[in-house]
Amino acid sequence: MQHVKKEWIQRLIYSIAGINVAMMLGYAYMQLWPPSEKTQIFWGITEPVLVFCVVNIIYLLVVFPKISKGNLWISTVIACAMLGILSALLIETSQQSNSIYRLMTTVMLFASAMTGPFVPIAGLTMVWLLYIFTLLSVVDPSRTSVTFYTAWNVFHTVMAYLGWLIIRKYYVRDDTRDLKKVSGLLEEEQVKASMILESITDGVIVISPQGAVQLLNKSATEMLGWSKDEATGLDYKNLLIPQAEGNTSQPDSLKTAIDLSLQTGKSSQKVNLFKTRSKDSVYFDIVASPVLLNNAVTTAQPEQFDGIIAVIRDVSAARAEEQRRADFISTASHEMRTPVAAIEGYLALALNPKLSQIDEKAKGYLSKAHENTQHLGELFQDLLTTTKAEDGRLVNHPEVVEMGEYLDKLTGDLRFAAEKKGLKTSFATATGTEAGSKVIKPLYYTYVDPLRIHEVITNLFDNAVKYTESGSITLGLTGDQNTVQCSIKDTGHGIPSEDAKHLFQKFYRVDNSVTRTVGGTGLGLFICRKIVEMYGGRIWVESELGQGSTFYINLPRLSEQQVAQYQAAATAQQTAQPDAKQTVYAPEAQSTG
Repeated sequence: MQHVKKEWIQRLIYSIAGINVAMMLGYAYMQLWPPSEKTQIFWGITEPVLVFCVVNIIYLLVVFPKISKGNLWISTVIACAMLGILSALLIETSQQSNSIYRLMTTVMLFASAMTGPFVPIAGLTMVWLLYIFTLLSVVDPSRTSVTFYTAWNVFHTVMAYLGWLIIRKYYVRDDTRDLKKVSGLLEEEQVKASMILESITDGVIVISPQGAVQLLNKSATEMLGWSKDEATGLDYKNLLIPQAEGNTSQPDSLKTAIDLSLQTGKSSQKVNLFKTRSKDSVYFDIVASPVLLNNAVTTAQPEQFDGIIAVIRDVSAARAEEQRRADFISTASHEMRTPVAAIEGYLALALNPKLSQIDEKAKGYLSKAHENTQHLGELFQDLLTTTKAEDGRLVNHPEVVEMGEYLDKLTGDLRFAAEKKGLKTSFATATGTEAGSKVIKPLYYTYVDPLRIHEVITNLFDNAVKYTESGSITLGLTGDQNTVQCSIKDTGHGIPSEDAKHLFQKFYRVDNSVTRTVGGTGLGLFICRKIVEMYGGRIWVESELGQGSTFYINLPRLSEQQVAQYQAAATAQQTAQPDAKQTVYAPEAQSTG
């Protein structure tokens, strides 16, 4: 039912209580200091009025608070009705000589509009029925004139209507009917949400912060081979068991997007090979997003992490198609390398003055053919390496490598290519700490294949030489407790910002006047990225046109305990396989006087 805000109702109840208390005090005053008989009749505060006031006060103080918790409208209507009865009783006991009581009735009819139109309508009905019964002598005839009586009733009616007209715009709805309606709407929304969830072709799993499965849709049950009743409450790792593929050696390679999202509290996406209950192995592309509840009183308080929603898509068919394409490219590249190598060999023989005599013009043609044949051979080799990197078949033999010594030696090997072009080459590492008369340089250990990292650094260095006309190329090394950071900085032309974000994509090359004069396959940086990511690292570039470029490589840094573990494992493997080649790039110490 309709009524105004709870605060307004409370003020109305306080007013009704005040009227009853005033009547009780008036009765006590007349008992202690009896007025004249005329005054007693005028106020009409008799014993029945006193009893009714006491009953009214008991209701307002004891009964009303209890009823209002369940239904505020009913409790307020009862209070208004009791005030109306008190007004009628006072009018009768005062022999209808006190207009103050009639005015109190008018105020009651006006204020009762706080509970909607029904209460004032009921009050007016009683007033007019009493008026009609009086005229028909059904009840005691009125002690006042009919005109006066009629005027008051009309005034009551007008004020009751004005009360409803003024107060209705402040009505609020919180009765049982509305609660049921809201409950029905909520239930309807839940049904809609459930229908949407069940109709999604991708699997959806809701996981608690502790890793327990709380909810999953029909598609997820079909993908994983678990029923809802069986899966609910289980650890998600029992449903999704990742499998190693290819030559991946990093422990993090078996981590799923759900693992990463639970650890970091951030969204994550990753494709893994899984063993499920319904299939031997299947590729799932999982997008895991954290559920964050904002219960903060102030914006300074962080959001509360309340679990993970994981969307699972079966990409086995797409992976199989990619594998077929990769196999074709790999086979074609491998088969084409043989005739290309033969052509390159014959061209080399033709260009050898000791084996053949040709004129200068023909020699120029053959030289260009030889260069393009070499470029074609590089393209086939890059295609072969790319396909192996994508499907995890890239040869990989990780070892403990101390990057300071490794890069220092590699810089010495690479400087000759730069010096041919008149470029200076240097190696800069983090400043060491003084210990007595020695400066102890930090040791940056990481677990990588030195040949693969050599391929990455050499590729980046060769690119720096190609695109730098003058100046210098600097190899840098720094890091922190968790990361080893290598850098290759040049003073070349720089890379446009719109190209930098696409630079590590397959077959992507910057298209400008500088790059058109320099050959390339567009696969070198892509291969570098795949190799770095194979070791859980990251590669990116920072560049500004005309100011040169700096390529950064971040790799996980090993702690002393991890270094000891890897070295012990290498020693054990050498003991078990004496012929096995094991190299640990880990110097005992590095110091400068």
